[in-house]
Amino acid sequence: MGWLPPLLNQASNRKINPGSNGFLDLSQYVDLIEKPENVSRAMGDVHPDGNPHFHLDPYNVPIISQVITEKLCKLDSSNCDYYKNNLSDFKKRWNEKLAVWNSKMANLKGVKVYQYHKLFDYFLKRYGIISIDAIEPLPGIPPTAKHLEELILKAKSENVNMILQDVYHPIKPAKYVSEKTGLKIIVLPHDVGAVEEAKDIFSLFDTIVERVNK
Repeated sequence: MGWLPPLLNQASNRKINPGSNGFLDLSQYVDLIEKPENVSRAMGDVHPDGNPHFHLDPYNVPIISQVITEKLCKLDSSNCDYYKNNLSDFKKRWNEKLAVWNSKMANLKGVKVYQYHKLFDYFLKRYGIISIDAIEPLPGIPPTAKHLEELILKAKSENVNMILQDVYHPIKPAKYVSEKTGLKIIVLPHDVGAVEEAKDIFSLFDTIVERVNK
């Protein structure tokens, strides 16, 4: 079910509930990955509609910005030209940044990684980086000692290059695997504001690209 539906139900503003003019589900406009055929509690905190972290594919951002602009124009038609002009400027700046990010990420194609949670799968897929396994055995389930030992063995057999750690989940399990394997840990922001450098959507991707290239 996730955390958002209950939050919307508790809100006193009916204008933002599903089906109302003030509600916009951006996941409907992008290609979601990792959609499970069936869902059960045995799968952990799996997302029934697919991986929700689609904003971390930089090619989804212009799509999202376009949809948001169209929604704003419907809600506030008198300022539609203002929104469209901002969108045009945003897309121009974004395309310039994309060229820079693509160039810097080209040399990482085929690199193999662990990550704590499948937060970065859209980004990894975009740039051909292979996620071998996750530190957590199932979404939302803390790793067991057995699972960590399996990761340690697999790191060598699969030639894993690094561990991607977000700032939301505990880093201790990743440190344990790192100590046993020598894999470096790269701490990445998963959203704007997750680290000090990620002040907006541009600097979010700047930070991710810079850190994975260290």
